[in-house]
Amino acid sequence: MRKTKKMVAITLSLVMCLALFAACTPSTPAPSPSAPAASPSAPAPSPSAPAPSPRAPAPSSPPIVPPAPPPEPPPVGAIFAEQIDFIGDSPIAVLDPANATAGVNGPVRWSYILIYDVLVNSLGEGEFEGSLATSWDSPDNQTFTFKLREGVTFHNGDKFTAQDVIDTIEIARENPGSSAADAWRSVETVRAINDTTVEMVLSTVNVEFLTAIAQPGAAILNKRARDANSELGVRVGTGAYYVSDLSSGNSVTFERNDNYWGEPPITKTIILRYVAEELARTIMLQNGEVQLCNQIGADDRDMFINDPEFLHIPYILSNTNCLIFNLTDPVVGDLNFRKAVAHAIDTEELTMAALGEWAEPERSGTIWCYGMEFRNTNIPPLEFNLDLARDYLEKSVYVSGTEVEYSVSNPQNLRLAEMFQEQMSKIGLSIRINQMDQPSLNAYARWGDNKAQILTLPATGNKSAMFIRNILYPGSSLNRAAYDNPEVAALLDEALLTGDVDTRREIYFKVQELTAEIIPYINVYYSILSIISVKGIGGIVVSNDNNHDLRYMYWDLNA
Repeated sequence: MRKTKKMVAITLSLVMCLALFAACTPSTPAPSPSAPAASPSAPAPSPSAPAPSPRAPAPSSPPIVPPAPPPEPPPVGAIFAEQIDFIGDSPIAVLDPANATAGVNGPVRWSYILIYDVLVNSLGEGEFEGSLATSWDSPDNQTFTFKLREGVTFHNGDKFTAQDVIDTIEIARENPGSSAADAWRSVETVRAINDTTVEMVLSTVNVEFLTAIAQPGAAILNKRARDANSELGVRVGTGAYYVSDLSSGNSVTFERNDNYWGEPPITKTIILRYVAEELARTIMLQNGEVQLCNQIGADDRDMFINDPEFLHIPYILSNTNCLIFNLTDPVVGDLNFRKAVAHAIDTEELTMAALGEWAEPERSGTIWCYGMEFRNTNIPPLEFNLDLARDYLEKSVYVSGTEVEYSVSNPQNLRLAEMFQEQMSKIGLSIRINQMDQPSLNAYARWGDNKAQILTLPATGNKSAMFIRNILYPGSSLNRAAYDNPEVAALLDEALLTGDVDTRREIYFKVQELTAEIIPYINVYYSILSIISVKGIGGIVVSNDNNHDLRYMYWDLNA
């Protein structure tokens, strides 16, 4: 078992490494002088509007490893490579925020940021800046009016107008369970006042609406391109890069959009690759086939960390890594069964099996993302007690000797599944592991058609408690448990109406208490990830929610 002292040391080293990386990399350039300037934040609300809510985590929240501060410009005299090859830690099968089975892994979200734009970008702490919207106004947090940027074109040459915003919302409505549907869910009506102004009326007051539409899944889409070509049209955006090639599950090639409305990126070509074998990733980085790799094998990290020819950028991922129980399944949907599992697991042992020292185990009984505001640490996990576990299993509908399927995708969760299999054997529970690739598992366990029994897929999260809706709200894309609790859904809706921070905290604490009683999920660990790169790489904006911005990434060959 690990000791707390060691984890503190790792956390401090992460903070220092992030700060060091920031000192070596450039800031995201501002829009070019020819483009209309983005408003630095939303206009001040009218006197009748509710005051913005401050963002403060609960006092008992775990420490947050901060993202790297805005990086510095590239060095004077730099010679930039035209192409950068980057190995991601997950495959990309489809690039379409409105595709419910496309998956929302890290490389997919990086790709969304490269090829699409959103209306507004989040600066954190409730502050926003314009992207495709240059300004916005809301007198009541229910009606929002956006002034759109002029002179923007899609990759196919189409002019961006208010109709594209309307089309995007309609496409999202037609694709429930997708990232786009999650982002635009609260919009009841939308209309174009003119080509450069759009008005949205939400179904109710929502103090987190701008946060929702600042996510990569809220990308503005091109309906004309989608209608003309159902395969290629979904990739047409207004972003800094366009897709020139996609080999499903293997690689995506992005080319610089020289007609981009903002500052042109530095690198001409970015190739995102997926390599499943950790050893192969290491070899490719060592021999120069690629310049960056996200998630090098834990056994090889020290080798790169201690090599002056490479840079190491660590970050703790906000995502939860849970045991997810399909509540529609007759066996795992039995609460006695889930209590048996909860009393029989050792999360620290599972964490060590999955990622060793490069993960932090969950030590509470809540389902919440790392560093997310309003975390209720007063919920203890069920005690480790094999006798109690056997008693609950005996009370459940489980028939001794019957195999229960546990579905996973990536290598670390396969190792977790093997340890889980061993732990459950101690109470007489037989587990069969079903490994598949992540896109297949996404499709296998989608809302409304979940074929899994138990599974593990990362649940994307960030600091805003609003994103727990993606895990707990019926119909949401990440609700792999098919969890449908009307009381919890009502509380989540109420939280979106509540500007007072203390009241919102009480609501989210109650959500966690109610969910913990049902056990749709058992959170196991948070990953500590690493980006390893050759010297001279800079310009990446690293984020703990894995929404890394690669638009202004560069490779200085002089380094």
